[in-house]
Amino acid sequence: MAIRYIPAVAKKKWVLCFPPLILAINIFEAAIRDFQCFTYGAWNGAYVDNLWVMSGPWNIMNGIAGILNIIAICGWVGIFVSKDKTKDMIWPWIIAYDLWNFAYTYNCIADHSFYCGLALLLSCTIPAFFIKKGAWLQHRAQTLGLWIMFVMTVPSFVDRIAPVPTTHDPKAYKQVVEENK
Repeated sequence: MAIRYIPAVAKKKWVLCFPPLILAINIFEAAIRDFQCFTYGAWNGAYVDNLWVMSGPWNIMNGIAGILNIIAICGWVGIFVSKDKTKDMIWPWIIAYDLWNFAYTYNCIADHSFYCGLALLLSCTIPAFFIKKGAWLQHRAQTLGLWIMFVMTVPSFVDRIAPVPTTHDPKAYKQVVEENK
C-alpha cells in the first residue's frame, strides 16, 4: 500500500524488492509444506489435521518447483504504480506462480483447492489479463486477504456449507506418475 499511495516511497527502487520478497517467503513456506505432506507417508491418502492429503512424489516435485519458482521471480525493478486514479501496482509475473500454486493447493489442501486454488487464482488472473494488464500482484493480495478474512469468519464454509471435495482416489494421483514413467 505504501508503494501505491506514498509517491516518495514508490520512487525508491529498493522498496520494490518487498512485494516479490514477501511472495518468495510465501512460496518457500508452501514448498516446505509440500515436503511435509510427503513425510506423512499417506500413500493411499489420509486426513491430517482435518485436511485430506495424499503423499507421493508429486509433493517432492512441487516443492522443488516452488523453489525454482522463487529463483525465477523476475522483473522486481519492473514494478511500477499506474498513473491513473486507481494507482494499481503493475507487475507482469503471473502464470508460473498460478500453475505452481494450484498444484500446491491440490497436493496439500486438496478439498479446499477449488476455492483457495482455482477460484482464488482465477479471480486475480483474469482481471490481470483482460481488465488491468499486469495488476495481478495487487489483485492477488486483495483477493487472498478477502478470502482469508471470510474463511476465518465462516470456517465451516469449505468443509460443511459448500464443500467441493476432490476424488480421494489414489489411482487419480498415481495414474499421472505411471504415465510419466
